[in-house]
Amino acid sequence: MVVFLASYFFDEEPFHLGDWYTRAENGVQQWWTFPYVPGSRYLNRDVYILLIRRSFSAVEGLASILQHHKRAVIVGEATRGGTHPGRHVRVHSNFAVFVPMSWFIYPTGSPAFPIDRPIYPTTKTDYEGTGVKPDIPIAANQALRRAHLEALTKKLARDPSQKERLDPIIEVLKKELETR
Repeated sequence: MVVFLASYFFDEEPFHLGDWYTRAENGVQQWWTFPYVPGSRYLNRDVYILLIRRSFSAVEGLASILQHHKRAVIVGEATRGGTHPGRHVRVHSNFAVFVPMSWFIYPTGSPAFPIDRPIYPTTKTDYEGTGVKPDIPIAANQALRRAHLEALTKKLARDPSQKERLDPIIEVLKKELETR
């Protein structure tokens, strides 16, 4: 699902998102965007992803991939870090444990695997246990307003003819962020 959703933010030419190292198979599987997706792609437009501390699993995975490839701005709170997919392993007839089995490897260099843990080339870590760090850190209850302010500010910088229309909205958003 992460690759499917990420494919909407890249053009039709397959793009190497990264690789999964799978401990169970001791192998690597490449992840590429899909050349076809139903509907329209969301290209050449700003993308903002709002995160709260409780964001987990595939949400963290999608956010980290789009952030890494500079395709999205992450706004909100740092997540807790639960991006490694895994499997339930039965250890007794009445008991199973969840064991992380895979790690994502970005294609921008050769990761190192000290004690079987990957190192992302750009961040020198992966997000398991540390979480995705937002580009714009802010409390969850202010993230939408802050992302909206960022989007309007960028739009105004690209098209100053919108100043009269956007300035009042920008001022309201700034005041709302100051009072919360």
